Amino acid sequence: TTTTTTTIAMLPGSQPASCPDACVPGPSVSTLTCIAHTTLLPLPNLEVDPLVGICKFSITGGRCPRGVGACRFRHVDVLTPEGRRLRRQWEERRLDERRERHQLDGDTLQAHEKQHKGARADVFADFLIATFGGAGTLGAEGGVLDVAGGRGDVSWELHTRRGIACTLIEPRPRKLTKPQRRYMATHGLTEAGNLCPQVRDYFDATWCDAHADVLGAASVIVGMHPDQATEDIVDQAVRLKKPLAVVPCCVFERSGQSMSYDAWAKHLQAKHPAIRQTFLRFAGKNRVLYATSYSV
Repeated sequence: TTTTTTTIAMLPGSQPASCPDACVPGPSVSTLTCIAHTTLLPLPNLEVDPLVGICKFSITGGRCPRGVGACRFRHVDVLTPEGRRLRRQWEERRLDERRERHQLDGDTLQAHEKQHKGARADVFADFLIATFGGAGTLGAEGGVLDVAGGRGDVSWELHTRRGIACTLIEPRPRKLTKPQRRYMATHGLTEAGNLCPQVRDYFDATWCDAHADVLGAASVIVGMHPDQATEDIVDQAVRLKKPLAVVPCCVFERSGQSMSYDAWAKHLQAKHPAIRQTFLRFAGKNRVLYATSYSV
């Protein structure tokens, strides 16, 4: 009887198991699949991505709102030669990511079918209304929780334009655009009376533990390109079995593992079998991961 030995790669330090008698090949067996009959090869040393885990505020030369001591991401001094080198790499990667945004894997929408990226909050708001039972359902109880909403575009579209109850969770101050100000002036709306409440804080496990009532009252937890809050949004929604809709952008995987955008999206979607995906009709990173319920 001829026995074929399979060569596989294993992590350094791994040992083969002892082969049970049942694995000994008989007259009709030509290939062994038992690990005890394989040749072990150590994997090569894996390179560490120097940009993984870096705070986006520090690498772009800005001031991190959380501060060096409290921020869970690594800070870089861009005034040093090493910091300038990392910043150049960061900028080059961002350019590469922008090129990828034109068409994501699985996105069958044609370029002419998509609106410009400035319309993404409007498109996302329409998606939320169509997917989660209409404006009345979205606005029930505490309404929509718009996490890491940046300047507040999504919450503005939901609350100010469509009258849907919403709360913006974002540490930076809200900043209206000129078109938004014109719309409000035309319709007799004011910032004091027609903008949704804002909580200027970071959305993470600590905040969620301290504000369980806010999370519990939310009709759906959403995030449009929420960057560092992306994984926390998915984790908290799954934990509480809350409806969820998040449009991932940059990769901010908590373990520091380097991965592509597609791998990042798959990592998030794998957190629960009820999470589905589709693509929204705007240019750029338009993949939305969402769950209307958690029954599968």
